[in-house]
Amino acid sequence: MGGIDRNELEQRKATLVKRVQQIASVVWDRRLRGRLAEGDDELVSLADVAQPIGEQVVAHPLIEDVDGTALLRVRGLIADAGQGLRDAVWREVSVEASRARLYPLETMTLMVDRSTLPTPLRSESPVEVTVEGVGLHLIGALRDAWKEDVEGRPYRRVGSRGSAHVDLGGYLPGDKTGWWGIEKSQESRLRGVRGRLSHRLDTDEQDRAEPRAGGDVVLTVDIQLQARLQAIMGPRLGLMRVQPWHGGASGRDPLVPQPGEPLNGAAVVLDIAQSQVLAAVSVPTFGLRALREEPASVWGNRVDQPFLNRAVARPYQPGSIVKPLVLAAAVTDRKLGYDQEIICNGHLDPDADDRYRCWIYKGYGSTHGALAGPEAVARSCNIFFYTLGRRLGAQRLVGWYDALGMGKSTRSGLGGEVGGDLPRLERAGHPGAAGFGAADAIFMAIGQGPVRWTPLQAANCYAALARGGYVISPSFLIVGDRATEPESHSLGWDPRGVQMAMSGLSQAAGRSYGTAHGLGLLDHEPIFNVPGVRVHAKSGTAQGVPLWVDQDNDGRFTHGTDRIARRGDHAWVVCLVSRSGSLLPDYVVAVVVEYGGSGGAVAGPVAN
Repeated sequence: MGGIDRNELEQRKATLVKRVQQIASVVWDRRLRGRLAEGDDELVSLADVAQPIGEQVVAHPLIEDVDGTALLRVRGLIADAGQGLRDAVWREVSVEASRARLYPLETMTLMVDRSTLPTPLRSESPVEVTVEGVGLHLIGALRDAWKEDVEGRPYRRVGSRGSAHVDLGGYLPGDKTGWWGIEKSQESRLRGVRGRLSHRLDTDEQDRAEPRAGGDVVLTVDIQLQARLQAIMGPRLGLMRVQPWHGGASGRDPLVPQPGEPLNGAAVVLDIAQSQVLAAVSVPTFGLRALREEPASVWGNRVDQPFLNRAVARPYQPGSIVKPLVLAAAVTDRKLGYDQEIICNGHLDPDADDRYRCWIYKGYGSTHGALAGPEAVARSCNIFFYTLGRRLGAQRLVGWYDALGMGKSTRSGLGGEVGGDLPRLERAGHPGAAGFGAADAIFMAIGQGPVRWTPLQAANCYAALARGGYVISPSFLIVGDRATEPESHSLGWDPRGVQMAMSGLSQAAGRSYGTAHGLGLLDHEPIFNVPGVRVHAKSGTAQGVPLWVDQDNDGRFTHGTDRIARRGDHAWVVCLVSRSGSLLPDYVVAVVVEYGGSGGAVAGPVAN
């Protein structure tokens, strides 16, 4: 009835019995050694510890994917056996709904256009790319319930007075539960409850409670777009490998990624009007096949950490991409006039040319001269924003960052998010409180110092700028459970300040002097070259905290024991994208490349 040969069935049975017996032998041997180690005076033998283990007293599947006709016949045989009409062996047979989850779009093959790539990688012919693990960081997977799952929501709980309570949604050994991502955060909605059949022996009455299937969860994610982003950030296209036009420190420092080496990072695409996440990719990624067949390649890689969802679970220094936000805040607080200029002399303090320097002074011995707000964003002048940081002060700047959502989870419904780093605002008035010194204000104004955020947070802050200073918490869910309803609030930004920031972003992407405009080592070839869209963008090169491996697993870095695996600058580009005919931006694209170096040259082509 199962459509398989009887010999195959017997072989499956024998394999199951052998595997369970091997598990039992290991458990019994451990029990025996434990008893012997206790120094029991009585002679202890294997028979004394060979009580049945869980795997010996539960059913194991022999045949899967049984068709409807065979299912009805088997259920009929089981029912007849219960009434004594069939061989009693059928009482030992059960039919269960499969607990395996199907992910039909987990592996996809698609054609990727290469006509807009940087010249060395460009081709008029598309390339076929197969990607595995599409959306796996977001959707998650199932695992067997662990002891803590069963104890946290047991199927049967005994009260203090001995009364028993049965939770039909509770866990039993062998149950499945969400492991990470949506599968975990939405477990209570997806799980459903068992049915129950109670039979009273005194009256022969039966009470039947039907099982209830779990609810559906609908994501905002466009799975085709998710697959396309994963293909773009995969090894085949070459954008996430160190390339000659990146112009980094490759060759001088062995801990900085070298030419041809793969780069790690993340990208987020957010719909501005709905604040819905359309795609969020983290690389390196992995597929269900690797998780099943080569789990060490997923969980054991402590440098690349493919299991980590970098889009929401790893915060980075933002670098210069915070500058448009700082400009809007400073104009609102009247720390900068609408047409006021600040002069860049290369260094902030006239008598100290070795600190608080502009990038153009450090690299080229030059200055930006007098700049108004929009051009300061486009040219990414550090002196301009050091000055705004000093004028705002650390407490006010932290207050603006806090209002934008830095330092706390976005409550997107995904789970596993981190909030990033931000000085605690409630500590601002305490003497010596960390993060509120004069130097902190200066560095935080250019996205360095005690502030870090995730790509999702970066995208959400830029969406708020595109809305004129209105913050809406982003979401991965259309149908499902969120921690709260989407939070929203107005920052009260001066519309003129927002306009100045947007003008700076337009110049940064569209003018030859803009830091998000051209690839310098390719004769200033434009970064953004896709027809039919309008782009406002900002690049950023942020000094990254070195990546170290905790080899002794003590949670802290120890010289001589632990090791630095990578160091360098993180490359950022965040852009607001408008469709043809749109008056306001429609989407945010945020890209970060770990230890990639120059923001525009490295992250820009990925965003494009």
